[in-house]
Amino acid sequence: MWGALSFLSFAQGYLYPQFEQKDERAQLIRQKGMQYSMIALSVYFLVLIFGMQLGFFTLAAFDILRILVSLQIITLFSSWMILSKKF
Repeated sequence: MWGALSFLSFAQGYLYPQFEQKDERAQLIRQKGMQYSMIALSVYFLVLIFGMQLGFFTLAAFDILRILVSLQIITLFSSWMILSKKF
């Protein structure tokens, strides 16, 4: 979780000048980033569910939530950084 939060602060520092303006480009980057992030979250859920059902790993509910939140933060902000370079 600490790694995800440190990545979040790094990404916010990088993205702030580009998201400061409330234009169509920033809105497009946010929208596409959220779409990619939701697709990735669905994949994360499937991997965790199948992994737990097949017995590859056993985790408590709190650990699963912590992993999912960390992955979601990293995925969302990295997709925003990639899309901001692309657009």
